[in-house]
Amino acid sequence: MAETSRAQAGRAFLVQIDRVEAATTGFEEGAIGRVEHIRSGEASRFGSMRELAEFMERVLDELAGGDAASTEDADA
Repeated sequence: MAETSRAQAGRAFLVQIDRVEAATTGFEEGAIGRVEHIRSGEASRFGSMRELAEFMERVLDELAGGDAASTEDADA
């Protein structure tokens, strides 16, 4: 169970939405805020839901690549 909790923590993000300009642009493009990856502390500001999703995907991809490299090092 501890392994599952650790894996879930690696995918956790804190998202703060400062403002949604839905009246003019809609939620998809009008969300403005900040996102932080809990495990790494890496953070970024975003100006749309697309930018938020791109940040999350990039961080998770980097994390997956780092985990794979750690596993390969341990096997050597």
